[in-house]
Amino acid sequence: MTFKKHNRLGFLSHNEEPFDKIPLQAKVKVGVRSTIKARGDWHNRLRQKLDEWLQ
Repeated sequence: MTFKKHNRLGFLSHNEEPFDKIPLQAKVKVGVRSTIKARGDWHNRLRQKLDEWLQ
């Protein structure tokens, strides 16, 4: 099934500010990645922690 252009049900972002086009990458210990991804809403939680750390 193809995604039709100009449809009303397209992707809607819930963010006030746009994200950077280049993703942040980091090497972690074995097992950390799977543990983080197993938690619900891990993207937003990780972004919040990074913002707290940088302040």
